[in-house]
Amino acid sequence: MALERARAENKLVMLDFSTEWCTYCKQLDAVTWPDSRVQSWLKEHSIAVQLDADQEPELVRRYGIRGYPTIVFLNPDGSLAGKIVGFRPPEPFVKEADEVLAKSKLGGQS
Repeated sequence: MALERARAENKLVMLDFSTEWCTYCKQLDAVTWPDSRVQSWLKEHSIAVQLDADQEPELVRRYGIRGYPTIVFLNPDGSLAGKIVGFRPPEPFVKEADEVLAKSKLGGQS
């Protein structure tokens, strides 16, 4: 499970809630996720999980997802560390993810 791995590696869990019909989700897949800066950040600081929100209604309710894409960051204990709602190009994504990390229970330490 992602949380177990996050605890063992002292990282955040990043849940990418997307859908098949979401245009901006497809932009994340094509532009943001393949970017080398984003890949480095994800590898160093998170356990990344992509979810089809249409297949995970309970998780959508649990995390209060109201639009797509929504990126949910969890602390290793499962508590909410932060969210990014909507498409972000690589540089703004890394900046916002760094802000979430700094405010998380990891406090920027990994």
